[in-house]
Amino acid sequence: MPRIRLTPEWSFEIDADFKRRIENEDLVYWRPAQTVWIAIYDVDDESEATLAWLKEDSHPNPVQVFEITEGNLLKYAYLLANEDGDKRSWGLTTFCVTKSSYVLIAYYFDDEKMLDWALSCWKSIEWQE
Repeated sequence: MPRIRLTPEWSFEIDADFKRRIENEDLVYWRPAQTVWIAIYDVDDESEATLAWLKEDSHPNPVQVFEITEGNLLKYAYLLANEDGDKRSWGLTTFCVTKSSYVLIAYYFDDEKMLDWALSCWKSIEWQE
């Protein structure tokens, strides 16, 4: 997968066949049955305080929670199931937090088997000062 630069500091890996657009000032990658919605925010607080606030504001009943610390980069994610009649889809909401900014990336996919793909993309996020 190619590494995509989101800002001078933030980058991640995503398959080359995703299409890309800007919507409401956010970056969106999509292909059939998969969408990636990216928003980047500046913060003026310690990473731990920002992550605590984001966790507190997160969905109260996720299906699963993931947490990783990579040096000064804190990563938190939660999985939700979305049901619409007989149809089920999935959303993995992720946060990657540093001392000066954080990235919110939401991965939406139709098949639970795509969770490994979403986690792999999320784990590939890097921040370089």
